[in-house]
Amino acid sequence: MSEYNARQLNERTAEMLVNELYGIAGTATAIHGEMDLNYRIKSIEGSYILKVSRPDTDKQFIAFQADILNYVGKSNGEITTPVVIKNKKGNLVSSIKDKEGDTRFVRLYSWIEGRLWSSVNSYTEDLMCSLGKESAKITKILQGYDHPVAHREFDWDISQAEWTVKHAALLDADIRHIARRFQERFLDSRTLLASLRKGVVHNDANDNNIIVSPDLKEPVVVSIIDYGDAIYTE
Repeated sequence: MSEYNARQLNERTAEMLVNELYGIAGTATAIHGEMDLNYRIKSIEGSYILKVSRPDTDKQFIAFQADILNYVGKSNGEITTPVVIKNKKGNLVSSIKDKEGDTRFVRLYSWIEGRLWSSVNSYTEDLMCSLGKESAKITKILQGYDHPVAHREFDWDISQAEWTVKHAALLDADIRHIARRFQERFLDSRTLLASLRKGVVHNDANDNNIIVSPDLKEPVVVSIIDYGDAIYTE
């Protein structure tokens, strides 16, 4: 059993947490998450997603995720985004001790109804356009936002792609020269890149972070979620 699976919290524990921290009585169902332990909470009040961090997660990084989502959520309805639910003490992030004595950070967000982009069978022109529009709205809203954690070293920030150079030898010989050509062009463009405007961007509009409406005939993007990869960049 992997350490990730061994450190899971069962659904009953998730139900107790959401009741103790947020005063919400509901039924929990575990759902897949890349980093956090995630549970969908269904209650009389509505549906939520409970997110519990892994034991080694930095507190400031968790606070950053809650803060940026809370900021975007105050955009006067310009976009649909999960609402950060404050705990009984009025905080965006809660902390608990697991059975091993390690600290876990807990957040509760409102649930966005829809289906993942990865489950859509046909991508219409209108659907693609709606994705572009929603992405642009987020970028515009974030123009007024900044946070210390957004200024971090991060492999998935394209402007920090120099780290890939030392790994080029791992590629097959027939494609290595292609990668090195683009790496050289990137290195030669660093001065130009440094002159571009910078700001905090979402940086992770992938197939599993895009929520599409249930409408099968005229689907549209209703939300882009998960700001964990947000970064200050060009």
